[in-house]
Amino acid sequence: MPSLKGAVLKSPINGPLTVTPDGRPLIGPLPGFCNFYVACGFMDGLSLAGGAGKAVAEWIIEGDPPLDLFAVDV
Repeated sequence: MPSLKGAVLKSPINGPLTVTPDGRPLIGPLPGFCNFYVACGFMDGLSLAGGAGKAVAEWIIEGDPPLDLFAVDV
């Protein structure tokens, strides 16, 4: 960003991190929104993407999750 070209960083920070307070991702339909599913807050990045994506896809198609996802329910 050109406006930050001369900016000086006085105290470095690490973040922001896209994790939830308990470290578990949020997976499933978002309450209050019709047909809107989320899969976010993964601490391990891409290592869970395949399984989470498959679970959400099956949930959308079949109407129910393929396994018990209560621990990561939105």
